[in-house]
Amino acid sequence: MRRVSVTGSFRGRDAVETETFGPVGRAVCQDLILWSSGPGRPTIVPMPSVLIVDDDPNMRFLERMVLEAADARFEVVGEAPSGEDAIRHWRDLQPQVIVMDDRLPGMRGLDAARLILAEQPHQVIVLVTAQHDTATVAAAMALGVRGCLAKTDVRRLPGQLLRYST
Repeated sequence: MRRVSVTGSFRGRDAVETETFGPVGRAVCQDLILWSSGPGRPTIVPMPSVLIVDDDPNMRFLERMVLEAADARFEVVGEAPSGEDAIRHWRDLQPQVIVMDDRLPGMRGLDAARLILAEQPHQVIVLVTAQHDTATVAAAMALGVRGCLAKTDVRRLPGQLLRYST
């Protein structure tokens, strides 16, 4: 069974959002189909897969809930409590987006980001940190981190990820 609903415009093009449901009625796939104004076939843009990295399990839970509540636009493919685990999960899961805290046990989030971006310069990483100061933001941007968000603004996370992952 397949349900299709029109969602309006996305980056200047008409968009149709689709959900595919499995045998128990649970959504198993969601895509955003962009219809170009010119000839050709529609472009299918899969919704971003996300790896959440934070040492606080409550914060990981909150970030997951915020993303999942955003119209099921995100697939959280994994969670990691440390920078070392983040690198392992990133290699195994190959998420499109990494949401990473900076203050982690052992390796800092910015150090993990540096190693990941050295291997994959186009990897989308959004830093979510309690210490949202100009020095941290400048260091993150210099590394190639796409965005920085204060933990107090976690409600803005879905918009940030959509901005940087499409």
